[in-house]
Amino acid sequence: MKLLKLSVVTAVATVLAGCAAKQDVSHFEAEVPKTVCIAEHQAVKEGVVTALESGFAKHNVKTRVIPANYVLKHQAYQTDITSANTDGCDAVAFYVANWHWDLALYMAYANIWVMDPEQKRNDCSSKLPHWWWAR
Repeated sequence: MKLLKLSVVTAVATVLAGCAAKQDVSHFEAEVPKTVCIAEHQAVKEGVVTALESGFAKHNVKTRVIPANYVLKHQAYQTDITSANTDGCDAVAFYVANWHWDLALYMAYANIWVMDPEQKRNDCSSKLPHWWWAR
């Protein structure tokens, strides 16, 4: 019986040890946008766009998905969108995410950044661990 309890405690400790994550968030310095265009990243699972849409909706922010081109250069993503697609958008949200396998498929890394479509400056950035999306 003691061996069974010890095995269960060891298994739980092992599982929980893999759940540590770091999160960095910066908030909008200006007014919260009313409409955000989400620049679609074709190489990332569709569920990320759905999660972004629902997250913005919780804060009464309308969203629209627009086409975008993400190119990895010098270990950072460069994005390309046309200004015609951002008409009516107060901000543009970009994202990247990496998935890994362990006992199941999980999001190991996500980076979301929001920019002013006119000034091309970064207003908000968030690097979220995989468990953030499950909330």
